[in-house]
Amino acid sequence: MSALPLLVLLAAVQPLQLALPELKVSGATPAQRDVIVDVLVQQLAKGGVKVTTARDMAAVLGAERQRQLLGCSGESASCMAELAGALGADGLVTGTLALVGKTWVASLSIVDANGGALASRAFQAADDALLDELAAAARALVDELKLRRPERFAAPKSRLSVPFWVTAALGVAAAGTGAGLVFAAHDVKGSLVNNPSALTSREQLDSALSRGRTFQTVGWVLVGAGAVGVAAAVVLALVTGGSPSEVALGISSGPGGAFAVLTGRLP
Repeated sequence: MSALPLLVLLAAVQPLQLALPELKVSGATPAQRDVIVDVLVQQLAKGGVKVTTARDMAAVLGAERQRQLLGCSGESASCMAELAGALGADGLVTGTLALVGKTWVASLSIVDANGGALASRAFQAADDALLDELAAAARALVDELKLRRPERFAAPKSRLSVPFWVTAALGVAAAGTGAGLVFAAHDVKGSLVNNPSALTSREQLDSALSRGRTFQTVGWVLVGAGAVGVAAAVVLALVTGGSPSEVALGISSGPGGAFAVLTGRLP
């Protein structure tokens, strides 16, 4: 019986962590300012950037320490380094938004802990389009961060071009192995029924029973998995006309153990 080994290397990627101590917003109510901050933070988070806001800082630093750090000059490199270090952040998000007449003028920047520029974005928006433009600017910031700090973002999932017959072969192999184990379980049962004198102790009997149950359980699981694999191969063959489909292999773990998930996109 042949096997097709798949080796998957998993590397944990520590997400980029930024602090947003203060976003200077003029021309908005406190409630509107909170919405603006939330939209910015949410869009950065969707891009894989963890952001600590001023509302989170009190829990991390304590109210008094927070006041001390937020009171220092935002343009001071030592101040930014101290604030980023206290929060365990890689850098800071700074920015200003001002309503001039009926137009918002905005400037957003991301700097590292030493004050070096990582990304920036400036835009203007009508009052009713501010949140959409802000979301687009946040996505642009993430794109720039990925270019400057690619190691801090998760790499794309590996994708395999899998012909339908490979899925079918794996299904047949699993079903065949399962059937063999089921027959082995029946052999164990037969030996217990037809030749019980061969087992001379209680320990031998328990061991044979355990082995038979294991063979039977694993065997039927493999038969079921093989049947699903063959059925999936038939569906792929019918839908794709035999062309390879793009499949991503993911591995997850939980309290019940580890499991693999195949997801993909048909041609």
